[in-house]
Amino acid sequence: MRVGLDVHTLGRRQTGNETYIRELVSALAALADPEVEYVCYHTSATSPNSALPGRVRRVWPHTPIVRLPVSFPIALHRDRVDVAHFQYVAPPVTTARVVLMVHDISFESNPEFLPRTQAARLRWLVPQSIRGAAQVLTVSEFTRRKMVETYRIPPDRITVTPEAAGAAFVPMHDEAAAQTVAAAGCDVPSRFILAVGNVQPRKNLRTLLDAYATLIRSGRIAHKLVLVGQRHYRGHAVFDRIARLGIADHVVWTGYVEERVLVALYNLADLFVFPTLYEGFGLPVLEAMACGTPVVSTNVAAIPEVSGDAAILVDPRSVVDMANAIEQVATDPEVQTRLRDGGFRQTARFDWRTTAAHTLRVYKQCA
Repeated sequence: MRVGLDVHTLGRRQTGNETYIRELVSALAALADPEVEYVCYHTSATSPNSALPGRVRRVWPHTPIVRLPVSFPIALHRDRVDVAHFQYVAPPVTTARVVLMVHDISFESNPEFLPRTQAARLRWLVPQSIRGAAQVLTVSEFTRRKMVETYRIPPDRITVTPEAAGAAFVPMHDEAAAQTVAAAGCDVPSRFILAVGNVQPRKNLRTLLDAYATLIRSGRIAHKLVLVGQRHYRGHAVFDRIARLGIADHVVWTGYVEERVLVALYNLADLFVFPTLYEGFGLPVLEAMACGTPVVSTNVAAIPEVSGDAAILVDPRSVVDMANAIEQVATDPEVQTRLRDGGFRQTARFDWRTTAAHTLRVYKQCA
């Protein structure tokens, strides 16, 4: 059996989508099934800097307008691919059987989280791709239920293959973590609260900033706030909010950081806050837990499913609840220990090798 993998997100800082395909192909390669041959398709001028299984092919151009309906079907037919794995959108016509990963469908329930044209494109193309797929994958039972409700497709056409924290996300000695962060040019304070995610409306940084400002003004905590992530759609509103709240001297924005730096930041942080309004999975929660960092997040979407009882979850719209949770974790050593120990147990429930094995089983069923 020959499997084609669309790996065009590698090296493009597409966060969750890139992490998913990088970890999956690595785990598939480790399984080394003699019955399966892989062909990895990318769009860069040079091959992605990643250990990819099987043959590596370039599909040009990068723009999906031509690549998906024209270039990919030609490549899959030429290489005699039996099963082709895509994320969100697949070619409308292809000789290969399609396995489609859909991480979430927030563009259906909350199109305001995205630019209007992007939301419209996803609402048009993703349902078409789902209908044409031999099997659909997703990362949580929450997203599976949402797809069944929204698109009225049989539940047995959707397989849940959860994500997991990568092997790099482990506890580090403070000195080693500090050296890694300093070498990357990140100037972070000695005590800080960490938030990770692209700067956009869905990540709900406004509520976090309001809660943080309340705590700082009242002297309830002395931590700085470190924001990690690229500026995306309507990201300017976050920085405007920081200025209006008068907390610019207390907030550090790093922008995008490499994985090794992110691991170090998780380790150095006193706590991790993930104030999201919607997640198909919520991988940063597991990454923080794997590094031994206590987590405060929200009680929405897939977050309760991913975090279990190893995080403090609050209403994402409540500034008071978020401020109280942050203060509790930042100041109570017993709570920190409980969350840290619970986090290690929770992350042990998720494993990329298991996810790869389930995914490989889907490939074989489809073929």
